[in-house]
Amino acid sequence: ESGPLVLIEYLAGGLPFVSSKVGAIAQCIAATGLPAFVEPGNAKALAAGLDQLMSLSPTERRARGRQGQEIGFQHFDIHHAMPRWYEVYHSVQE
Repeated sequence: ESGPLVLIEYLAGGLPFVSSKVGAIAQCIAATGLPAFVEPGNAKALAAGLDQLMSLSPTERRARGRQGQEIGFQHFDIHHAMPRWYEVYHSVQE
């Protein structure tokens, strides 16, 4: 996919993925330790990540998907994100 928001969609849907670590969203997710990221421009690492993902059992894929959902909820859910936005708005009004 070409846009970073798709990573949030994958998290919300519980879909495990492999991605290069490009952009703020990817870097935020990668900082959580989710084993889904490779360095940009490293085709061998991307291939290895995809091979590893495809070798997971269905149970392991579901567990990784649940881990991603939790990360998505903690970092991108509207109920968690909006209080941080309000803090920013209030800080610039002072």
